[in-house]
Amino acid sequence: MWQYAAVSIVTGAGSALFMPAANAQMTDMVREERRAEVFALMHTGFNVGAAVGPILGMLMFRWNPTVVFLIAAFSFLVNVLLVSFKLPETAPLVLTRRSGGGNVRTGRTDNGQKGGLRPLFTSERLLLSVTLLTLPVSFLYALAETALPIHLGTRFAHPENIFPSMIAFNGLAVIALQIWIARRTEGFRSYAVVGGSYLCFAVVALGYGYSSVLLALFAAEFVFTIGEMLNGPHLQKVISLMAAEEKRGYYFAVFGASRLLGQGIGPMLGGLALAWTNGETLFALLAALLLVAGFAQFRVMRKEERARNGAGMRQDSAGLSL
Repeated sequence: MWQYAAVSIVTGAGSALFMPAANAQMTDMVREERRAEVFALMHTGFNVGAAVGPILGMLMFRWNPTVVFLIAAFSFLVNVLLVSFKLPETAPLVLTRRSGGGNVRTGRTDNGQKGGLRPLFTSERLLLSVTLLTLPVSFLYALAETALPIHLGTRFAHPENIFPSMIAFNGLAVIALQIWIARRTEGFRSYAVVGGSYLCFAVVALGYGYSSVLLALFAAEFVFTIGEMLNGPHLQKVISLMAAEEKRGYYFAVFGASRLLGQGIGPMLGGLALAWTNGETLFALLAALLLVAGFAQFRVMRKEERARNGAGMRQDSAGLSL
């Protein structure tokens, strides 16, 4: 057991290193009006793996289980080589002067990977607010993976077949629709799109809790797919716009902590709720929490966007006066 625990820790550390750096690099490489589409493309890539990987894994697992993991390890090593030799560094250059001389040398910033907790309660309170308000969404993801399969067993026969089918359906829908939806919503106000996604998630929670026929359950899963296709790319775009160029890695790292907290806290709270009440009550409470958080997130993001637009207009006015 301790070996699996150690591997799980390493996997979590790898994810915590990868996602902030990848998001920061996408922000560096892509202009503002295309970022939601590019983040959507990344989301599509993850879902291709989520939809195809288990199928290929199961087919190969019957042949030789060890080979499955050896091929996975080899693919990661290939990615290491591709990133090392083909992916350009995008961390911004900084200029420093040597003490006692006029020589200038260049170096690269850490793309904002350094930070700490103190700024979150002072200069970065907006980042903290946006991150905390995404916790209910993280709870929904965590409970969909843990409490939902248990709850399905109380309402459907053979839930062990239903839940994998829902995951495959979700992955295929994302592959088919994510880029199209991202392009259609790229020009919309991000706070409106994200607010709509929270409304979708609230409907999904009620669907998970109260569906008693498969058609309603898969309809809820389709709404979940729409919600996550709206939520993730536009939230990531907002974080990319909030962060100064040298702090993008730090912003995405803090923002990503919401998913980790949800994965840690959500299953525990869900287990307690299932023990004390039932799945219907659990998901109804989650729906109410999503509505409250969604309204608050809408207001916070709208205020931030208006402040950012106002600052941009003042800078333009200053430039014209000069």
